[in-house]
Amino acid sequence: MTTPFQIASRAAVVGALTVASALWTLPGRAGIHEDEAGTLQLVINAKLEKAVDELIDPEVVARELFLPYPVEPPTKQKDEIEAEIQAKVTAMGDEKYADQTDEYFSKLAREIYSIYLQWDKVTVRRKDNTYASGTIREIESQYIQIANAKIYRSELDEESLTHFDQERTTQKREAYVRLKKEELAQKRKAWEATQRAEVEREIYVDAGYIQIKGEWVTQKEFFDGRIADLKERWREHLLGKVASFVYYDNGYVLYNNEWMKPGERDRQIAAAAAAAAGQGGGKKPATTDATAPTTTSGDADDFFNNPG
Repeated sequence: MTTPFQIASRAAVVGALTVASALWTLPGRAGIHEDEAGTLQLVINAKLEKAVDELIDPEVVARELFLPYPVEPPTKQKDEIEAEIQAKVTAMGDEKYADQTDEYFSKLAREIYSIYLQWDKVTVRRKDNTYASGTIREIESQYIQIANAKIYRSELDEESLTHFDQERTTQKREAYVRLKKEELAQKRKAWEATQRAEVEREIYVDAGYIQIKGEWVTQKEFFDGRIADLKERWREHLLGKVASFVYYDNGYVLYNNEWMKPGERDRQIAAAAAAAAGQGGGKKPATTDATAPTTTSGDADDFFNNPG
């Protein structure tokens, strides 16, 4: 069955029964005493619920919804599940990026922004885009001697000059580490987001949930909602039949769209006939008396014992 899913709360079910009770009073009951009408309504309600319960097999419904049976309440609440999901995804991120530590980035920074020392073999670039290569022979406050070339600090471009300045090198290293940590945080966040959907599905399903239109609801809530929906649909389908059987079974007949005892019907027919005769019409008044429903046994209860 492909009826749309509807989670019916207790209030909604009570509301549906209230509406159903109003429908069961049709046709009119002007010919029935108020106390007896109330008693008959209770009988109608009971027979209707009995018929509906016999028509719906919860195990079959669960199988159609691809749910285990019996359908149990969830083993965990949503806040517990969300905490578990976050913990697992974080652990997965820790494992994947285990080597991306502060120490690792600091090591890279020291390699990229190293301090040049005397006798190191280096290549430096001047501001005019020319290069000088060789062994550092002298490092002075105003110049650096590389091989036979004497290069003033003011001639060096920013990057090359940094290798001869401890303060600048420290700043460059710290900036590099900050940048790499920010990049890692963004990369890790994006990766964890791709993993979360699968982790979320696994943990929610294991805890007894099902996803409906993007929202996780408990399998029990989903199942109970479908049962309530099916019951309401069957109530609407059976209302008229149930009411008719109960009224006929208790000696009432339907006349002019009103339930009444046969004696009251006969009285109304006679009154209508007399009125017609007094007007000189001479025609027998038409009636709308319905024929009572029949069953194979002749007893209305058999219908509810075999609702199919």
